[in-house]
Amino acid sequence: MGFEEVTISACRLIRGDALEVLPTLKTASLEIAFTSPPYNLGEGMEDKGGLRVGHRGSKWGSTKLREGYGTHLDNMPYPAYVAWQQAALREMWRIVTGAIYYNHKPRVVKGNLRTPLDIINLPVRQIIIWDRGSGFNCMAGAYRPTHEWIVLCAKATWVLRDKHASALGDVWHVAPSGDPEHPASFPIQLPRLALETSDAASVLDPFMGVGTAGIACVHLARSFVGIEIEPRYFDIACRRIEAAYAQPDLFIPHPVTPPTQAALW
Repeated sequence: MGFEEVTISACRLIRGDALEVLPTLKTASLEIAFTSPPYNLGEGMEDKGGLRVGHRGSKWGSTKLREGYGTHLDNMPYPAYVAWQQAALREMWRIVTGAIYYNHKPRVVKGNLRTPLDIINLPVRQIIIWDRGSGFNCMAGAYRPTHEWIVLCAKATWVLRDKHASALGDVWHVAPSGDPEHPASFPIQLPRLALETSDAASVLDPFMGVGTAGIACVHLARSFVGIEIEPRYFDIACRRIEAAYAQPDLFIPHPVTPPTQAALW
């Protein structure tokens, strides 16, 4: 299909459209998914000075957000966006044996609340609150949001590492990353917490961005498969994951064999 693929130790990185790449991965070939898709923040912004997130004068005024997501304009009609995400979730569900950690956010749009549950078409085990400790979207019609959700969709037999892992609780107090190379990357502590408490050995992220979940896998000696459509972010992810393996203070407890092509395709 002409996807670009880079293997860096136990990380397999694929540049391409998630809905084109995911069907090529084998069923039950990875344990969990940890992902944060684009939030479609540009949808409905036509009356606020811009047709997409990248337009100057729109709601998103900072330089980073004004650039949008490169090849993805983040302004799909909401029904199309929901269908897109549901298709991706179905593929993730087919591929993983355990659970999907789906980071998204509740939003007030035209005076009505939208939540990730409006999108998810899978069994929901739990909603984890990501307490960011701050927010920037002040509006007259609602209180400023300072949290996001990590919706945990789990197979019937999936469990945490042990009962001690459960003590982490369902509110995770983690400051946002403030990444200079991506307008909306999540902090590395989020996938680290999921990996440490689930004890999963392999992870999928079909909206990889700059590779944060992959770096968490490097730190914890887990295998990783990441998909990213934007060439600029894909290159950054490759560079960061290579650097994570090269840093001596991020020791790897034991060697991990990357998933082979035969195991994934």
